[in-house]
Amino acid sequence: MKWDDLRVFLAVYRQGTFAGAAQELGVDATTVSRRVAALETALGVKLLQRTSRGLMLVEQAGPVAILAEEMERKAREVLRVGTGEPRGTVRLTTVRSYAHHFLIKHLREFRDAYPAIAVDVIHDSAYEDIHRLGADLGIRFFRTGLGPGVPATTEDLIARRLPDVGFGVYGGLEYLANRGDPGDPWALAGHDVILPRRGIEVRFPGEAWQALAEDIGASVMRVEDMDSMVAATKSGFGLACLPIFIADCHEGIRRLGPAELVDTCECWLLFPTELQEVAPVKALKEFLVDLHGRHGATLLGDLGGVPSVRGSRR
Repeated sequence: MKWDDLRVFLAVYRQGTFAGAAQELGVDATTVSRRVAALETALGVKLLQRTSRGLMLVEQAGPVAILAEEMERKAREVLRVGTGEPRGTVRLTTVRSYAHHFLIKHLREFRDAYPAIAVDVIHDSAYEDIHRLGADLGIRFFRTGLGPGVPATTEDLIARRLPDVGFGVYGGLEYLANRGDPGDPWALAGHDVILPRRGIEVRFPGEAWQALAEDIGASVMRVEDMDSMVAATKSGFGLACLPIFIADCHEGIRRLGPAELVDTCECWLLFPTELQEVAPVKALKEFLVDLHGRHGATLLGDLGGVPSVRGSRR
C-alpha cells in the first residue's frame, strides 16, 4: 500500500467526486480513479460504490479516511520539523467571500516574507470542521468556529479572536436614484430588500434588520451567499445588509447611514493544538493575527472608532 494512494482517496473522501479530488490534487480524474482502485486492491476491500447518482462511500471508507487523516497530519509534522527557514505547505480554510475580497491580496506580503512556505486556500462552508477538511488553520465568522453549541477552544483545537467585521446597508446607485435614498438604514418602508434564503446553515449577520424587512414584506429576492447578495444589490434589486470591507470595494453601490453599523460579526482564527508550534503554521498564524490587527478598522468599516450597533426599530 502506498501513501500516495491513501492521499488520493482522502481527497475523494473530502470532495465527494473524482473530478473534485483531481482539481484539489492537480491531476486528472483518470489518475484519481486508478489510485483509488489500487488502494482498494491493496486493502482487499471496496471503499467507493459507483452509482448512477455518483460516488457513494461504503462502510469501510470511514475508518480508512480517519486513519489516512491521522497519517496526513503526522506526515505534515515530520516535513515541518527542522531548523532554519520555515518551509512546507499550510492549508488555510475560510469562506470564499473573505478569501476573494481580503485575504488573497494580502497573502503576497506573506509570500515575500516566507518564500519557502506555500499556502493552500480552501473555500468551504462556514460551519465545516477544519479537521474534516485536513486544514492547518481556519478563519471563521461566528462565535464558536465549528458550529452552534461547540466551545471555541477544545482539547484539540485552539480559537483566537480577531477584530470584528462590520455590516452596513447598501443600495445600487441606479436603484437609489429611482426609489430614493432613505438615509436611515432602518427606514425600509417603500423599499425592496434582498435577504438570505431560508433554511441555509450559514449565518448572515443583520438578523434584526432582516426581521424588520420580513415584517413589512419588503423581500423581493433571496440568495445563498454573500457574492450573490452583492451582485443582486449592484443589479438594482433592492437594499441588502453587506460586509463593509467587501461592499466598499464595489462601484455602483453606496452605503446608507455611513456613520453607523447595522451589525457586527465575530472573526476567529482556529488551529489544531498539535500544530500550534509547527514552524510554517506558526508563521502564517502570526501573520494573520498581525494582518487583522493592522486592518481592523477596515474590516469593521473604517468608521473612526467602534460605533454602537443600533437594534431594530420594530
